[in-house]
Amino acid sequence: MLIGAFTWGRGTLHYDCDVFYKKLNRVDYSEKVICCFGSGDRSFTQFCGAVDLFHDKVKERGATIVSQNLKIHLEPDTEEDIARCNLFSQEFKQLLVRTKAVTVSI
Repeated sequence: MLIGAFTWGRGTLHYDCDVFYKKLNRVDYSEKVICCFGSGDRSFTQFCGAVDLFHDKVKERGATIVSQNLKIHLEPDTEEDIARCNLFSQEFKQLLVRTKAVTVSI
C-alpha cells in the first residue's frame, strides 16, 4: 500500500485526511507493506509533517515500511525530484518482492 499526503499549514494533516488517519487505528497492518510519500513546503519548520504522521501511525500498527519516506518540496519538478520518485518506486517494488507480497516478472 502507498499512502500519499500533502502537509497542511505548519505540519498537520489536511482535514480531508483526518478521518482516514483516525481509521488507521482500527486495522492491524502487520501483514502489509506500506510506503509513505508526500509534498510540503520547506518554508515551514515541519516539512512534510503529514508524511511523518502517516509513517509513524502505520509503523505503530505493525506495517513493514520503507526506511525512507519520500518528501518533495511542493511538486516533483526537477530532475533530482523525479529521480528520487523513481528510486522510491524501485525500493517499494523490491520490498514487495522481498516480503513475497508479489512476484515480479521482467
